[in-house]
Amino acid sequence: ALFFGLLVQGQWLPSPPLLSSPQQPPPPTIRPPTKPQISPSPPPPSPEPSSPPKPPLSPMPPASPPPFPFPPPPPFQGYRIFLNEMPWHLAARTCEELGGSLATVISKDFLVDLHAEMIMASVESIWIGLNDVFVENDWRWVESNGANQLENWAPGQPDDGPEGVEHCVSMMISDAKWHDRDCRDHRPFACQNVRPPEILSPS
Repeated sequence: ALFFGLLVQGQWLPSPPLLSSPQQPPPPTIRPPTKPQISPSPPPPSPEPSSPPKPPLSPMPPASPPPFPFPPPPPFQGYRIFLNEMPWHLAARTCEELGGSLATVISKDFLVDLHAEMIMASVESIWIGLNDVFVENDWRWVESNGANQLENWAPGQPDDGPEGVEHCVSMMISDAKWHDRDCRDHRPFACQNVRPPEILSPS
């Protein structure tokens, strides 16, 4: 430090030392901004082991068929007994107008079904579709014009009657057998495969 003095009345008075100028602090060090550290992304999850392939779906079982529509299919022929008594030709036409035909009986099973209907209706005899109207002793079913293959005649039948005019067949409740009759006789009758009747009252 430098010392200076003043001379006062012959005495030297030292002046206070000059203080050296204070040193400036060094400028702060400017550090470049640090980049935020990015944590490494976690590794992708390992793929799960593939499951074994599923077996192919088995086909759906067929749906249960709905209750059969009227009339039911064979072997039950949908026989209906009509109590209105009329000649054979009119009975045949009535069944046709209802969408069916006079009853055809081509097997013992069909015969049992028709006989059961007769018992429930309590009728002694009915017209069925068998006849030899066009050719004598050529017995055919009116529904298909097919020849009869079932032997169900009552003993001594068919005999064509004393006048030779018995060309239509009736069935008896007593023994479920067939008899040739005069087509003009009035009897109840059995239809098959007919629509629900609107004009006649079935059994």
